[in-house]
Amino acid sequence: MRLKVQNTIKYQFSNPVSYGMQRLRLWPQKTSDQIVDNWKIDLVGAKEQVNYKDHHDNKCSLITFIPHVTEIIIYVKGSIKTGQKKKRTAVYSELCPIWIYRNETVFTTAGKSITDFCRFWSDSRLPTIDICKELAKAIKSEMDYKIGETDVKTTAEQSFRIKRGVCQDFAHIFLTCVRHLNIPGRYVSGYLKMDESNLQTATHAWAEVFIDNMGWVGFDIANNIEVDGRYVVLATGCDYRDTNPINGFHFNSDNESVVSKIEVKRQKNGDSSQ
Repeated sequence: MRLKVQNTIKYQFSNPVSYGMQRLRLWPQKTSDQIVDNWKIDLVGAKEQVNYKDHHDNKCSLITFIPHVTEIIIYVKGSIKTGQKKKRTAVYSELCPIWIYRNETVFTTAGKSITDFCRFWSDSRLPTIDICKELAKAIKSEMDYKIGETDVKTTAEQSFRIKRGVCQDFAHIFLTCVRHLNIPGRYVSGYLKMDESNLQTATHAWAEVFIDNMGWVGFDIANNIEVDGRYVVLATGCDYRDTNPINGFHFNSDNESVVSKIEVKRQKNGDSSQ
């Protein structure tokens, strides 16, 4: 599948900003099942200083604001082939050691609620892939997708207690569970081509687990659907903090507003428009 992505992020500040810096993780990963045809990021009110790969192999850009701006616009545009035949990986051989993805983090520490929930699978003799499928289904049945009940600082345990959250929370809960069962898992941020609409207001989040002889296998618990060619991977990491598409700071402005407009659509054969 070939997908065309356009993402416009506009920041507006109440006062001219004397200095600001942001880190962008808005470049898609290049993998065996994701081939980038073209990808471009244009900036208004800011300029790129450096780009680099982090320890999770995510491409990052550091940008600084042009002094005294009141508006920053980030334009992302590109096309990508997804759902290519994925290479099976017999053993783990990536940059980060596998134990990193078994460790708890601030967001993925199991409290009493999640520990009790996982007890059913603690002594399971099912294959790892089947345990993960059962976990994903069980989490989905326990949780309601509700916007505004949680925020970027909400932990998996907190969200699971109230049984409400968004895609970030669903991914964190799943990762907390698999890590509690000693299964390596990682957080993924990116785009999703939805069936009902091409337009979105935010990037998406899901999770992956590493299984010997299979490699990384994706689970979108929030939507209860298989991760396939509709997904574009931007960044991976231990939790949300490692994959946040944009984070940074600025001085001399008390308030800011941000609006994101995203369009992800399937590109027809022969359509070479940028």
